[in-house]
Amino acid sequence: MNQFETYTQRVIGGYRAFLRTPADAFAKPIMSKGGRPELFPNKLAAVEAVMLHLVRYVNGHLYRHGEVAGETTATADAAFNQVLKQKGKTRVITVAYRGKSSRCQRK
Repeated sequence: MNQFETYTQRVIGGYRAFLRTPADAFAKPIMSKGGRPELFPNKLAAVEAVMLHLVRYVNGHLYRHGEVAGETTATADAAFNQVLKQKGKTRVITVAYRGKSSRCQRK
């Protein structure tokens, strides 16, 4: 289930590289910018591309139960104004919220 798979396939004109991640049911080809499978001149170039994509996947976003970790915190932080500008002033004030105690409260 939770396994990676990489392989290359010889085709007319070169090699294609494939990568399967635990989130996918089957191996997918490494795609070029045009949305087509990338064609490599030799097997070494294909293997290097697979390794690069594998490292990018492992070092990429962390997933937790099907969602990107930290996404809900970013959504909550976006609801508050982080930068305040005073009317007629050029200075920018950055606001950092750290719980209820640091917010302005009416007395």
